[in-house]
Amino acid sequence: MAYKYSHLIPQNTAPKGTKQIGVYNTNGKKVCNIPLGRLAPTKKEKLYSFGLLSDIHLAGYTSPTETKFDNALAYFKEQGVDFCCHCGDITDTGFWYPISETENTSYYSTVQFDKFRDICRKHNIPFYGNCGNHESYNTYDISGIYTDVYGSDPTLVVNNLEKLEEYTGYGLTFTMNYGDDVFIFVGQSTGNYPMTVEHLKWLYARLEENRNKRCFVFIHPYVSSADSGNPLGLHALPLFDYWGEENKKAFVEMMTHYKNATLFHGHSHIHFSTQEQVSHAVYSEELGFRSVHVPSSANGRKISNGALTSKDTAYSLGYIADVYEDFIVLNGVDFINNKCVPIGVYQIDTTLKPVEAGTFKDYTGIINT
Repeated sequence: MAYKYSHLIPQNTAPKGTKQIGVYNTNGKKVCNIPLGRLAPTKKEKLYSFGLLSDIHLAGYTSPTETKFDNALAYFKEQGVDFCCHCGDITDTGFWYPISETENTSYYSTVQFDKFRDICRKHNIPFYGNCGNHESYNTYDISGIYTDVYGSDPTLVVNNLEKLEEYTGYGLTFTMNYGDDVFIFVGQSTGNYPMTVEHLKWLYARLEENRNKRCFVFIHPYVSSADSGNPLGLHALPLFDYWGEENKKAFVEMMTHYKNATLFHGHSHIHFSTQEQVSHAVYSEELGFRSVHVPSSANGRKISNGALTSKDTAYSLGYIADVYEDFIVLNGVDFINNKCVPIGVYQIDTTLKPVEAGTFKDYTGIINT
């Protein structure tokens, strides 16, 4: 008898420790077991592991998001990860707590970043993360300098980037090396666009100088509905579209050229289960490069009746990435129940390919001016 693995893509693999596949009927009764076949997990020795989170949205006032972030880091520590990476929206409103969103008025508050720092110190896991659109909430850009006219001291001037570096130890763009691998982070400086053109050029320079190394690139938003992270084009905030078609094209051409780079992003909060409706919802190579959507640890979204549902606080999701010599395994995790999500486990080939120096051609003229 032939079996068809529905909803699975070639990169899906079975969770560690899996020995066979159980087949159940529509009533939930087990029919039989079948061999794992190509889904069998690797037996090779890993080099290291890191945690992967996105959209933790720390709210700062005894919010469930803090508990979920705490749970995620506790799980990572228990599993022995070496560090944690994050794809943006660390906080819900950055350093400026809104009084009125309709009037774009906010007062200076460090409460959300205080929670972030406290939880990181509690678990003592190195944390490397991006800014997303929520760090620039209510028109108070994370790259801006503002006077706290609505706060207790209306003369106080706050430099958001200096505060960001104080709380995180890094700025909007930075790199980190681990073993032979390069981790490249490009954060959002405003609430509207995925990055600035200057940051795009900075990313190009990092990819060019590390062109023959394995690079993991972290940004906040998905690129398009053909990319992972925006199944059926249902998400309402396409930040790359706001940035402009030419800028988006330059980014895609650059990522396609540097074959040793893998992109990680968040923003849309979609569940692993959206892969059941759209094959490239969570992992995609549709645009010509490896692209991974990292779900939200704060809340999730599913596709229901042809629409992307509102954020569901009953969920908290992320990955543990196991890194091997020529591939990585992304282990999807449910942090509410502290267990693996089988459909969210992927083995992604990262075998190094030669890239000749100075061969990138930017036909938009945006990067190579």
